[in-house]
Amino acid sequence: SRPSMATTSYLSAFGVPQLAGLSNKLPFPNFFRVVSSDAQVMQVLALMVSTTFDYSEVNMLYFDAPSQILQSHDFVTAANDLGIKVSPYRIPHSGQVGGEVDRVNRVKMLASLQSIRDSTCRVVVAFAIGKEACELWQAAYDLGMIRAHGWVWLGGDGIDGNQLNRDLKRATPFEGTIYITASSQTPSLGTFKELWALHMSKTEIPEFGERNFNCEGQHLCMNHTGFQGWKQGLHDEQLLCEGDASLMYDAAVTLAVVLDRLLTQKNIAIESLTATDWMEELQQLADPTKFFQCLSGEIAFDANQERLMGMDVFNWHSGQLAGVRVGSWRKARGFSWEIGETVVWPSGDQMKITNSYHLPGLPSGLPPVCSPGFVYDVQASGCMPCQKGHFLPSRNDTMYFHCLVCRSGTYSDSTGSTECSVCPPGSYSNDDGASECFLCAVGRHQPHPGSSDCSKCEAGTFANGTGAMNCERCPSGKHQANEGYADCDACAETFVTNHRGATSSSECVCSKGTYFERNRGACVMCDLVFLECPGGHLQINSNDSDMSVRVREGYMTLREDPFSIYTCVDGSLRCPGSRSWCDIDRSMCANGFDASVMRCGRCLADHYLSSDRMCRPCEANTPLNVFKLVATCVAQLVFVFYMYCRYNRPNPSGMISAGNLITFFQTLQSLSLLPLRWPIPTKMLFDAINVLSVEGLTVLLEYDIDCLTSDAAIFEVVLNAISPLVVFADFALLHCVFWLFRQRLQLDFVMNIIGMWYTKLFISISRMTMELFFTERMPNGKLMVKAVPDLEFDSPKWREVVPLSVAACALYCGTTLVVTACAVYQAPFWAATCPHFTARYRFAFGALRPDRWWWVLVQVFFGFLTNLVLAISSNAHASLYLSVFVLVIFTGLEYIVLPFKYPENNFADLCLKSALVIFLILSTSFIDHSVLSKEYEDEQNKFFGHLLFAIILLAVACIALSILYWSLTLLCPERSETASNARILWRFRDVMLAQLMMPEHEALQKMSQLSQYDILKLESATQTVVNILFGQQFSPAWRHRRLIRGATSQMWNYPSMFANLMQQIESGDCSAKIKANGEVRKCLVLFAAALREHGSDRQSTSSMASRAKSMIRSSEIKFTSAAQMDRDTKFSPDEFRDFCSRVTEGRLADEEADLIFQAFDFAGKGSVSQQDIVLALAGLAPREVSTSHSVLRLGNASLRPERTTFGFQL
Repeated sequence: SRPSMATTSYLSAFGVPQLAGLSNKLPFPNFFRVVSSDAQVMQVLALMVSTTFDYSEVNMLYFDAPSQILQSHDFVTAANDLGIKVSPYRIPHSGQVGGEVDRVNRVKMLASLQSIRDSTCRVVVAFAIGKEACELWQAAYDLGMIRAHGWVWLGGDGIDGNQLNRDLKRATPFEGTIYITASSQTPSLGTFKELWALHMSKTEIPEFGERNFNCEGQHLCMNHTGFQGWKQGLHDEQLLCEGDASLMYDAAVTLAVVLDRLLTQKNIAIESLTATDWMEELQQLADPTKFFQCLSGEIAFDANQERLMGMDVFNWHSGQLAGVRVGSWRKARGFSWEIGETVVWPSGDQMKITNSYHLPGLPSGLPPVCSPGFVYDVQASGCMPCQKGHFLPSRNDTMYFHCLVCRSGTYSDSTGSTECSVCPPGSYSNDDGASECFLCAVGRHQPHPGSSDCSKCEAGTFANGTGAMNCERCPSGKHQANEGYADCDACAETFVTNHRGATSSSECVCSKGTYFERNRGACVMCDLVFLECPGGHLQINSNDSDMSVRVREGYMTLREDPFSIYTCVDGSLRCPGSRSWCDIDRSMCANGFDASVMRCGRCLADHYLSSDRMCRPCEANTPLNVFKLVATCVAQLVFVFYMYCRYNRPNPSGMISAGNLITFFQTLQSLSLLPLRWPIPTKMLFDAINVLSVEGLTVLLEYDIDCLTSDAAIFEVVLNAISPLVVFADFALLHCVFWLFRQRLQLDFVMNIIGMWYTKLFISISRMTMELFFTERMPNGKLMVKAVPDLEFDSPKWREVVPLSVAACALYCGTTLVVTACAVYQAPFWAATCPHFTARYRFAFGALRPDRWWWVLVQVFFGFLTNLVLAISSNAHASLYLSVFVLVIFTGLEYIVLPFKYPENNFADLCLKSALVIFLILSTSFIDHSVLSKEYEDEQNKFFGHLLFAIILLAVACIALSILYWSLTLLCPERSETASNARILWRFRDVMLAQLMMPEHEALQKMSQLSQYDILKLESATQTVVNILFGQQFSPAWRHRRLIRGATSQMWNYPSMFANLMQQIESGDCSAKIKANGEVRKCLVLFAAALREHGSDRQSTSSMASRAKSMIRSSEIKFTSAAQMDRDTKFSPDEFRDFCSRVTEGRLADEEADLIFQAFDFAGKGSVSQQDIVLALAGLAPREVSTSHSVLRLGNASLRPERTTFGFQL
């Protein structure tokens, strides 16, 4: 180049154009370069990187020699124009271009290589020549930068093979490297020859002859392996000229072509040619229509007079000293790849080219793609997990080659994380790359996730543990005035705060439902059922009394014990609204009732209880009180006189029902004493019924007893104790009145009315005598007497009056029970012998059926038990359940017995008692649980649970007993119902036969003694006989129908039967049939008597059936078959006849034995078993009918009497 540059400098001064190879054309405007410039080569290299390989980033290595610096500059310029990011790495050269790299520069070279290795880009463009290139590629090979995934190595003409210096060992690192150079020979010699003939027709074949050309150093071209001159038969077959030789030849040819065009096309004489003509024609070679092919390729120049040469792409293969041409670039068509050729990549992958526009197996130019959470480690040559505090997400479209750092507020506590976890609420991380989050310290909180710090808890809040998401507000009873504390300060014991989050001790108060007790200096729980405790007493006011407590409506308390609660009598009437316990005397009891008396049970002094249940002031009105007392006595005397006149006559149905209604009301009065919280309608009902009591009449008539005595409680007890004796006072007055009119009271009538007084009012009388035992439990646990509200059970005052009540109970209840029991016991005898029995004891037996005369004793016991169960227990559950039990027992017994002589009375009384049962069952809803403690309720639940279990066991036991009885009847036939039914049936037939012989007028006389229920029984017995014995339906009515097995539904016709009976009597058939039946019965009796006397077991047996059973089983009786009788043995008629003969020792004839056999064979089987004999004897010849009976005494000599002496008389 230096000679060309010197020559060009001279020629340019005269404007003479020149064609040659030149490195730098800019200073020489008349110069046409026939060698492609480095800038053009670098442009094509950058174009290949961008368009063909599609890389957007490359690493550029170059030594800082002048030629490499120019190449790197040209590549960077071209790359920037194409948007390629270039990372340059400059390596100092060691003085001689292409020489060995010295030690210092080698260190820098290795550092540059290591930087590239650690980067994310594996595309390397290197500019080096000679030994520098070999050492660079060898160092990269040793660092693993070639034989690894994704690496791409590119270069220029510095690695076209000259760097190997024909040493094949140096070629190994270059395997897979791709480099690009300008094309140096035509692709087709034949085309070149054709073009030569076209354009150079006047010349001969070009030839260099023997001239010496300086190709390299001092060697002649003809002796150089790279150039041998033109030889016919050789160069025309294959052009062997390489390097600059072809380019120099093309320059000479270009001048010849341009001269030919000037002479032939422009017709310029050769002697007239100027430098300008030459310059203009040479510039015409920039026109594509002027291009032509030459030895080294197409001759064409651009506007800058640079030759537009093609480029060849070479690929280093294994074991080669020169690269293999795998593609080319031409300006007109771009890159083209050699189909069928093999491309080798640095990783060692080899791919066959199958598409001229696509290079197969193109490396990624990037490190290997690792799984999410892993990154490629160059030193380890593999994917390594991200460390704690780092992460690498799923790549998608973003390429990561370094693990990302977790920012503050996030963390990664494991290697290989794909994302950073957000610090949960209650924790934080204040540094990047955290592997864990730190819990908020006590007194701090963080409600949000992903935080880098925790905040202090505000005043009124706290966090007593680490990791708090939110600070808790100070609970009730605590407060906190400062920030960032782990706990709250507690209020004084028993004090609370009205809200959470209190910030001062001034907010500590007694809670709702408590009150402040100054003596204890603490808040005390109050019973919210009975007291209203709004609370709110301030802790800072601990020296003051709590004035906020109020007693609820319906309850009261005494001044001396303000927190001992009592239930008020009449509820809100006496204790309306809530009242302050601090103002007991003025507001605790309303309407004139005394607040110093428990339950507001008494009126104030000089007050009495009026009929409107309020206290009225006492008035000096003695005449009025005397009048009311006299009027009451007169009314009572009139009522007793009416009873004397009315109730000494037979009892009609209506009066019996009235008596039952009185009993019903008395029972309700007693049940009203149950310790239940009755609803208002029920209370009103009880108030209306209680008007009929002594206390009710006293209040109704407004006897101001409280104004007459200082101790009304004792007066009431005494009044109730003596009030049952008023009937005797009434009869004493009536006796005086009758005596004035010279009349006498009948003693039987008087005794009947007195008995009626005590029996019909027995429930009320017994209740009055037991009233001190009817108690009600107060909320404070005390038991108060219901009848005397201000009297406490078992108190000293109660003990003073209870003897009077016990004596009255013994006098009235005991006497009534004893008299009634004696009357019931003696009634059958007195009714037959005492002429005054009916009049004197009408009160007891007048309303009852004659066969149910004893029911009056049941009624008295019912009245006594009704009150007794209420008196023996203050337990609401026990009293209620026992009352239900008593009612159910007596109601069920009455349903079975039906004691009253009129059916309508039984129906009405059963309805009343059933209503009471339902009433009590529903009353379980009114148990007042507010006065019951939790322990008490648990104890009751346990007790009644065991009781229910026992009841179920009892029911199961009854079923088991019934099954056991059935099993016994199977084992012992004499115990079966068949034998019992047979006895009853034949007894009924005997009775009917006996009453058939009773005279008709005598039967009519007895008819007046029949009650309605006797008539119903006779009708029922008649219906049974018709259904069973006659096999007919008694009546077409459905209520008289019966399912009859083996019989038709024929209706019984009484007139027809009566006519038939008269016919048989008239014809004598009736007597004959009766006599025939008598003969059978007689034979059976005789057979039974023989069994008794002839049995093998002479000892007494329990029944005829047992004796027969023993006799039959006895081995002493021999049969004709010589077989012994057992359960499976059956008698034929002949065998039974022989058996009878042996048993009776011949005293029964054969025809009589046949009659017995027919009786035993009642099933018509033609044979008789042991069981048949036992059942028949048990029914037809019971033990109580024996030969010792006077009617059946037949003589001692023989058991077979004369037939005429037996006959109908049986």
